[in-house]
Amino acid sequence: SAPAPLAAALPRDEDVIMSLQLLAYVSKYCNLRSYFQASHLVPRLNIDAELRTLDADYDPSVPFTGPSQEELEEAWDNEFVEQPAYNIFPLIEKFTVRCSSSRQSLLPTSAQQSETMQYWAGVVMRNLCRKDESRGGIRQCAYWKCGKWEEYTRQFAKCRRCRRTKYCSKECQKGAWGSHRFWCVAAEEGKEGENSRHHHHHSHSHSHQRSHHHAQGEGATATAGASTTTRGESSRSRAHHS
Repeated sequence: SAPAPLAAALPRDEDVIMSLQLLAYVSKYCNLRSYFQASHLVPRLNIDAELRTLDADYDPSVPFTGPSQEELEEAWDNEFVEQPAYNIFPLIEKFTVRCSSSRQSLLPTSAQQSETMQYWAGVVMRNLCRKDESRGGIRQCAYWKCGKWEEYTRQFAKCRRCRRTKYCSKECQKGAWGSHRFWCVAAEEGKEGENSRHHHHHSHSHSHQRSHHHAQGEGATATAGASTTTRGESSRSRAHHS
């Protein structure tokens, strides 16, 4: 398990999932994208000291001491110093990657929570690929190190697999593939399974009863072609019970 100082400093899995869900909602608005690509970190929320407990030479017998008063004052001063912009999309993209067994044992997360994180992080990353209608429907190069915009629609080439992400060059596509492959959904799979995947993950945050009614709703949708027969049978059933 993680050392106590680190465990206390790290956000809970539920907090991470909620943050990803909120980002999935707001990141679909292209006019807000620039804020996420040029964010600023809060120095006083830095947990570098706690992360040092993961170092190979860390001695757990030595009492953990938090930041000194001098370090706290320096962090406070840095609150008002302009820092380089921070792009949060590379951070979000890391949540699309399945955790290794070694990391899983260090910071245990249930399989369901891990899958939910991967799902919502993938939604955020796919929102990054949305075209900007306010700029004539152009798209941005999906490689976060580039960020170049099209000068006209359909200028950039799409990923041949998902047909969603666009890259301004083969170099950008190659550079992005190492991470993009984790949230790249084949176009035909995306058309056929997007609704079922959304309902599956949406049900994680509801009660068993709500999930049961949701499944009934899916069943009703699947039998829409025989709706007349279904309504007739339902009417006869109600008449019988009455």
